[in-house]
Amino acid sequence: MFKFEDESNTEQQSVQVTKIVDLSEKSLDKTSLLKWGIPGIILTGFTILGFLVENMTRDLIDLVGLEFNLVVMLAAVGAVIADIKIISLVFAARSSVEQSLELAGNFIEFRDESESRKLVWRKFLVFLPLSFICIALISWLLAQLPQTIIGLIIVGVFSIAIVIELVSAARDIRSSPIVTQGTASRLWQKSRMMIFGQVNYLLIDRRLFEVNLHVYQFLNANPDRPIRIRHWPHSNLVISIEYLEVLSEND
Repeated sequence: MFKFEDESNTEQQSVQVTKIVDLSEKSLDKTSLLKWGIPGIILTGFTILGFLVENMTRDLIDLVGLEFNLVVMLAAVGAVIADIKIISLVFAARSSVEQSLELAGNFIEFRDESESRKLVWRKFLVFLPLSFICIALISWLLAQLPQTIIGLIIVGVFSIAIVIELVSAARDIRSSPIVTQGTASRLWQKSRMMIFGQVNYLLIDRRLFEVNLHVYQFLNANPDRPIRIRHWPHSNLVISIEYLEVLSEND
């Protein structure tokens, strides 16, 4: 448990602001990592085996009366889903650990810009190979299973989402942070594609941000307070969030 205090005494802020954040609650979920990691390893290994040793794998699948191409396609889709889930779990844990502990004054989230830029680079390096994998999978489906419309739709939806993330990260690498400020137009929680866990969304000035649970709880308790968000312009990755109004002692 960490306790952050700002004892500054200025004309705008004469009260002590204290924020308490339990970072231990945001540690890596080893149970979920194991639950997704084992199927991910099995499905990824089977998919690679299906391509490298196609004849032997095809004979084994034919023995149980299944269609080889369809089984490999389902295994590949499952492997991509599991791998993305694993990456999201690791990212969430590393992001919470790397967040700066200097939450003084009206700040409710703060990262050093250099650390935040590393997150942008990391995001780019993760989604680059995933994009190539999705493109290769779509090409393989078109060549081997052109009649599998459902499979193409499933892979296509994931591919579009992954490519969008890649492009936004690539554009942010050459960009500088910008500031968006105002009151929250909407604040809600939603599961990402039903399987990737709960995400906290913030809509402000027609920009959509993903925020952690700590920030969501602060904003949900004070929905009418104007805030200033410093973020990357294309991925909307948050660097810092602060209230524009002085926090009262009762907050």
